[in-house]
Amino acid sequence: MTFSLSSRQRLELSRLISGLPEAQFEQLRFALNPPPGILPAGSSAQGNRGIALLEWAGGPTGPGVSNVLGILNDIAPGTFKLDAQSLLPIFQGSELALTEAIQTAYRLVCPLNSKVPATLSAMLDQLGDVKPGDSLFEAVDRFAALLSLPDLNSRVDIQEALQGWLKPRVSNFDALIADVKPLLVKHLEQQARGGTSHLLVYVQKEVEDGRLVSAYFIQDDSQYDIRGGKGIEKLDAPEVEPFLNQVTRESLPRLVQACISETLEKSHEDLTLHLILPLAWLNETCDRWSAMDCSDSPFLPDVRVGVRFRCVVRMAERLEPKVLNMFKEPWQKKWSTLLDTVAEGVCGAFVLADDLPLATELFERLNRPTSVGLKMSKVYDDSGYERLFGTLIATGTPAALWLRNDQLAETVCATNELDRVLTCTSATLPEVVKLWRSAAMAVADETAHIGHHLSCLWENPNLIPPLKPSLRMPRP
Repeated sequence: MTFSLSSRQRLELSRLISGLPEAQFEQLRFALNPPPGILPAGSSAQGNRGIALLEWAGGPTGPGVSNVLGILNDIAPGTFKLDAQSLLPIFQGSELALTEAIQTAYRLVCPLNSKVPATLSAMLDQLGDVKPGDSLFEAVDRFAALLSLPDLNSRVDIQEALQGWLKPRVSNFDALIADVKPLLVKHLEQQARGGTSHLLVYVQKEVEDGRLVSAYFIQDDSQYDIRGGKGIEKLDAPEVEPFLNQVTRESLPRLVQACISETLEKSHEDLTLHLILPLAWLNETCDRWSAMDCSDSPFLPDVRVGVRFRCVVRMAERLEPKVLNMFKEPWQKKWSTLLDTVAEGVCGAFVLADDLPLATELFERLNRPTSVGLKMSKVYDDSGYERLFGTLIATGTPAALWLRNDQLAETVCATNELDRVLTCTSATLPEVVKLWRSAAMAVADETAHIGHHLSCLWENPNLIPPLKPSLRMPRP
């Protein structure tokens, strides 16, 4: 996606360039440096030369209209400024998928407790009335700048189009980004740190007709006492028909829907869904399951669990008594290291597992004190995954990011895309993964966006189901 002007804006811009003093027009021409033959001879009317310059700049061999506007703003500051509504075409076809990101950006630049308008057009109108406060930039510019950041919006085409829209409007684009980035970092860290709700669905050992299952709700993680068991509530959904405390691969999506429904009746706080699964089930497409049964509400679209909530998977075998007793200390240490890792170091702290021998080099790399996660774009067979996840347990590694499909479009470099996901503060990774999954909904070709295939393992040793007193984790 590239930034473009409306017909009215093109007319306004052509009139402006046609009316520039000759010296400024020549400065514009010199800076853009069109190839010979593009512009009529110097004796032609400046209006004709200006239109020819714009047609070339906006064409396939030109530098783009945004560059014209940027140079024009340097030559004659403030003579042409895009209005807020000109942002609408950038989001055309993607507004629904990016709803959460758009609403977040709006809240961050508006006064506390401001009501969020129902449409993007109405938001842009309201932003014109928001006073900048201590900032040097207008609210709409800060709004667009937030949405150009990958931590909030993973759509590269929209990021680039927003940058093209912003650069002609503001005198210092880098200063604008520096102005808004702390807002987003603080927001994501607050979401990750405390006061959020958690739903834990715990699939355990095999029985005759499936596997035992239980589910727990933590309304406020800052109040959960892992040693005393306070602040956690067992849910009823797994205990009633048709489940009766047992689940199969086929019935697990329905149980998750039932647990979500029961949880939302208790609290609508920001919810993270933890699916604690046996290793053999860990590569399931859990984040793509429907968040609710829409058979009675045909007007609703199918909303995926991983788009509606932060959805992470965890390893049930890690909580087996013998395993936990042996490896709980490195798990706790690695978790603390993960949370202390600065944003610039997160990507490097995740070991790329592609083509590494599982039993030797991968174990050694993950066992290093500074290694806190695994990233992987290669697809293994089922036995390979079990050995891989077992290595995470043995090294205390608390996080992993991997793709369930490696047959992607030629335009997608999977390892580069995983690294882009990891350009975030460590504590915010589940939220960032949710944003990538949401952005993927706007891309019909599922091979063209990794958000359709992204699995996230995120194991906080302080958020686990109740254990026997001897097995409870120590305080961090």
